[in-house]
Amino acid sequence: MAQQKLITAEVKKFLKKHPSGSQDGLKGEAKVACRLFCPFTHALTWYILEGYEDSENLVYGYVVNNANPDFSEYGDIDLNELKGLKQFGCPAVERDISIPVGMTLKEALEKSSDPKPDWWD
Repeated sequence: MAQQKLITAEVKKFLKKHPSGSQDGLKGEAKVACRLFCPFTHALTWYILEGYEDSENLVYGYVVNNANPDFSEYGDIDLNELKGLKQFGCPAVERDISIPVGMTLKEALEKSSDPKPDWWD
């Protein structure tokens, strides 16, 4: 069975149109390129929001810490690091195919039952 691609051509196209800093201050209205998650633990979830012009492996997004939501944060995400994570010999990170490219972060969080930051209110 073929391994799922974390970053599809559609996601790459979105990231080119949404470079670093392009969604600053939008909070829940920021558009999501994709949602990545660990199906084994559900401890962390990565919402990819922006790309960097000089790198296909470094992106910017919102990371939900489901174990302690107070430690959820925005920041850089290394896709090579996520691709290299394994659990039980299988890839430990998958792309959520139920979150379409361009959905707002608020909608994606609600659909996935991930907590939204208190400071958005």
